[in-house]
Amino acid sequence: MPNVDLIKHMEDPLIHIPKEPPPCIIVVDTREQKPYKFKTPTIKHALVTGDYSVRNFETDMTVERKSLDDLIKCVGSQRDRFMDQMHRLKHFKHRMLMIDCSWDQIDMGGWRSRKVTPNHVKGTLCSIMSMGIPVTVAGDRKRATDLTARFLTGCYRREWLWLRKRLMDRLD
Repeated sequence: MPNVDLIKHMEDPLIHIPKEPPPCIIVVDTREQKPYKFKTPTIKHALVTGDYSVRNFETDMTVERKSLDDLIKCVGSQRDRFMDQMHRLKHFKHRMLMIDCSWDQIDMGGWRSRKVTPNHVKGTLCSIMSMGIPVTVAGDRKRATDLTARFLTGCYRREWLWLRKRLMDRLD
């Protein structure tokens, strides 16, 4: 249900608006080949931008995930497509680029592409940060999964409580 429908639904005088939000449901993009395994409930749905979002808030919040191998391709041969993705991502109210490797792994280099150096990767990540997109280099996949879930559920809770307050103020 888009936010406009949610607002109309919550404005119905017969609708009880609970003090706490309903459980968060993380949306996993259908194209995600190796999705994170969250403890939070999930559904699969095609997302326009990003790999993870929250049901009913797909236009407000998203996380784009990159493994080290994906990141190297994005800095090298797929840079134009990746930067187009980042330009779409920057328009979300809540957004993040989640990297599921460590800075040490980036610094070591050692990947197949000799054209992409650790400095290229760091420069690209700094460019993305300068666009106003938070970049989290999580260290490993497990931590990236946990941080992605915390980010999305935290954004969902704040947005839901803001909507609830806004609607309660209208009803008073």
